[in-house]
Amino acid sequence: MPRPIVLGLAVGGDVLVAHWRGGGKVRDWSRRLSDWDGPRGEQLRGALGELRAIVGVHERVDLAVAVLPPDARVRAVTLPPMTADDARSAIARAGTKHFVGMAEPLVCAVAKRRTTGEPVMAAAVSQTLLDDLAAALPDPAWRIARAVPAQAVWADEARQRWPELRASGGEAAASGAEVSVLVFENDKFALVRRRPAGTTHPRMLGAGAAGAPDAAGAALIAARGARRAGGFELLPDEWRAAYARAARRLATTFAAAAAACVVASAGVYRWGLARELGAIDHERAAIRPMVDRAMAHRDSLASLSGTAQAIDALERGAPRWSAVVGQIARVLPAQASLTAMRADGDSASLEGQAKDASEVFAALRAAPGITSVRATAPIREDAVPGQPPVEHWVLTAQVAHAATTRGTR
Repeated sequence: MPRPIVLGLAVGGDVLVAHWRGGGKVRDWSRRLSDWDGPRGEQLRGALGELRAIVGVHERVDLAVAVLPPDARVRAVTLPPMTADDARSAIARAGTKHFVGMAEPLVCAVAKRRTTGEPVMAAAVSQTLLDDLAAALPDPAWRIARAVPAQAVWADEARQRWPELRASGGEAAASGAEVSVLVFENDKFALVRRRPAGTTHPRMLGAGAAGAPDAAGAALIAARGARRAGGFELLPDEWRAAYARAARRLATTFAAAAAACVVASAGVYRWGLARELGAIDHERAAIRPMVDRAMAHRDSLASLSGTAQAIDALERGAPRWSAVVGQIARVLPAQASLTAMRADGDSASLEGQAKDASEVFAALRAAPGITSVRATAPIREDAVPGQPPVEHWVLTAQVAHAATTRGTR
């Protein structure tokens, strides 16, 4: 089905003009309602049925309606300071007073004031016309999205066509069942003067040959610009409420869809995460034997490293008894001999013999690194016939290992 389109529609009096873009082309269409018999509602139904056959089937067709004078009227109304909604309500309550000659019920709209205290530009259209137009829509996919007075569209077009209206103000006109003279004051659309059909003007929108008024041309301008014109929204209150409810339903639908997408994406993410975790567990199980062996090797290496460090510490802190033995051997008198030695910590128990034990004690006391020498048993003298007597001695020496090592270098 083709995508939605926006169709500009100008309606009023005996005229119905449409403008839309379809199939890559810009299309215009116009008919006179009097070509169909019956009341205006029936005429609109016949004309819109023909238009639907030309436009074709679309998912949605939003109508931007520009209501032509005299079915739409625009005028300046002086009101005290109030909000735009309050101003619209005040004008609607006295619609026939402000728009003389128009039959109730009226749909009114106001344009936002630039400064407080200036007159309000108000517009009105017959609700009967809008109801007839809505009832004549040829397809449920068609709906009236907005309705504006054609004078607002012409005002925008005039400021684009004649830039001097923006700078210094002035007038422009558009023709239809009557001629609407648009008055600008310093770029502000300030007033609409109604003139009889056929009245000429130097700035005529949709002018025909030799500048003559052309109602069809002005209606086509209104249809083309209806979707862009700002300032007025001529929709009945019940339509506004219905559109607001539809917008809320659509917003709720979108919110629910978004929430469903979030839940679905969370489920997909959870599924993907579980899948990735399963893959990781599988890979971990595959390498677990290698990891176990590596951990065992690491533990063995750590144990061996600790043992090596302990041995190194013991080696560094162990007494250097070889230096002590060398020092003792160096200082012992020549006639003395060492027969036994036992070491424990920083003390050494020495046993030996000499011709004179006192020389041994004296020599050891003078040796570097030996801090004290004391006898641990009585000196025993052995006499062998024909040989000099020999004294057996047993002593304990306290050793300072660092001093003993320096003394042997």
